[in-house]
Amino acid sequence: MRRGEVLGLCWSDIDLEAKTLTIRKTRLETGEGPPKTKRGKRTLPLDEAMVTALRSLRTQQARERLAAGTAYGATCPDCDGEHLVVNELGHPYRPEWFSDEFRRMARDAGLPVIRLHDARHTSMTLMILNGVPVPVVSKWPCSIRTASDPPLILQPGRSQPLRYGWQQSSGSVGRDHRQSPGHF
Repeated sequence: MRRGEVLGLCWSDIDLEAKTLTIRKTRLETGEGPPKTKRGKRTLPLDEAMVTALRSLRTQQARERLAAGTAYGATCPDCDGEHLVVNELGHPYRPEWFSDEFRRMARDAGLPVIRLHDARHTSMTLMILNGVPVPVVSKWPCSIRTASDPPLILQPGRSQPLRYGWQQSSGSVGRDHRQSPGHF
């Protein structure tokens, strides 16, 4: 997901029973608007760990709303102040602050500092390496890559990235150069 898509999510976009989230809008420095591309409006599956984390976040936000009382802000007329990613007073974060915070947290954790946008590619690689079916993973980005711009997947124990066509054998998932290029 893009940064603006994450920041634009409202609780009404989340269906914890169906285990899905729907991207309807994006948050920019100048306000909110439609997703960047036509394919940007989409519904994505959530795994059980994400559903559990979202339930926990919902509970935490309810406590913060109660503690803040009338100071808890409803700043978005589209979702009645029900953004998913907010501070303790219920105000949505600015996109640039969110990126800055991502870099700070990476530095504090002793991790390489990458662009927040690059985490999209990392997350897709991790999903694949953890056995998430490719058709499921392919729903997460809102653009499709073709053979002219293939993603690179690095597997543990391999010194070279794998490209083109998916294969799964003996428990490892990667790109097989022998298969024809395809969409992902």
